Amino acid sequence: MPYYKLLKQFIPVGVYNGDPEWSQGNTYVEVLPDGGDINNDKVDIYDDITKAEVDKGKKEAEDKIKKPGNIDKEDKYGKKITNRKYKIVEITQEEYDAKKPKV
Repeated sequence: MPYYKLLKQFIPVGVYNGDPEWSQGNTYVEVLPDGGDINNDKVDIYDDITKAEVDKGKKEAEDKIKKPGNIDKEDKYGKKITNRKYKIVEITQEEYDAKKPKV
């Protein structure tokens, strides 16, 4: 059975004129730091590709919403977060078991 995780585009702090050349917008992470505290984010894992695709669509739609005045949303460091990209990747059962929430 295939398993999946949703990766989030990492937008570096202090990059205001586009991505650095080495990145080209293709740096993805499991969790996004929020003020240096990664406990505010979680690894999004799925056992169903349909659920992963729905969640990806919701996150992309939320990130397209701008602040009043058509201003890009920013995190507390002034990093633009509007239009972040998300990517679904297949993972092993071992990785899924290690990352799934404990009940």
